Amino acid sequence: MAMSPYYYLGVDILIITLQTLSIIGNGFVISLFIIFKRLRQNMSLRLLLLLCCSDWVFAVLALPYTVYYVVGWNQIMFDYNAIIISLTGSAFILAYKVNLIVTIAIAVDRLQAMRMPVYYRRKSQMCYVWMTLFIGLAWGAADTVSMIIMTPLNVHIYNCAAMGCFQANDFRAYWGISNMFLNVIAMLLTIWVAHELSGFKRKNSVTLGIREQKQLTQVRKDADTSNVDFCFCGH
Repeated sequence: MAMSPYYYLGVDILIITLQTLSIIGNGFVISLFIIFKRLRQNMSLRLLLLLCCSDWVFAVLALPYTVYYVVGWNQIMFDYNAIIISLTGSAFILAYKVNLIVTIAIAVDRLQAMRMPVYYRRKSQMCYVWMTLFIGLAWGAADTVSMIIMTPLNVHIYNCAAMGCFQANDFRAYWGISNMFLNVIAMLLTIWVAHELSGFKRKNSVTLGIREQKQLTQVRKDADTSNVDFCFCGH
C-alpha cells in the first residue's frame, strides 16, 4: 500500500457521507416534483428530474460497494473479493455513464433553447428525455458487460483498495478514455452555454436601456406639452 490504511478508511467514510448527502438532496428535489404539479407539468425541467433520479439511483446502488470496503478494512492487509467488488461496482460503471450522457443532453437542450427557439418549442421534450435515458443506459450496460467479461474474477489481489486493481488493463484504458472524452464534451458545451447566457444578458440590458431611454424621452415630451398647455391657459 502506498498510503496509510487509515487514509483509505477515511476516504471510504467520506464517500459514504457524500453518498448519503446525495441521496437526501436528490431525494428532496424528486419529492418536490412529486408534490408540486406545476413542476411536473414543466417539460423543460424533465431533464433536470432525470439527472436527479440518476444521481439518486447511483448513490443508492453504489452504497454496497463502498460499505464493503469499509467492512472489509484491515489495518494490516487488504483482502477483498474480486467477484464482490466487480458485482457491486457494476452499478458505478453503469450510473456514471448515464450521468455523463444526461449532463451533455441538458447542455444541448439549453443551447437549443437559446440558438434554435422555434425548433425547441416544437420538439417533443419527453421523446428527448427517453432518448437520452436510452443512450445512457445502453452505453452504461455495454460498459458493465465489458467489465464483467474482461475482468479476471478468479484472481486474488492483496492490498488493493480500489476497483481498478481488479479490472483488466484494456478495460481501464477504454473506460477512462471514453469518460474523459464525454467530460471534455460536457465541459465545452457548458462553456458555450455560459457564453450564450452572458451574451443574452448583455443583449437584454442594451434592449432594456433603449426602452428606458424611449420612455424617458416620451415623458419629457409629455412634460413639455403640459408646460406649453399650462402657459397658454395662463394667458
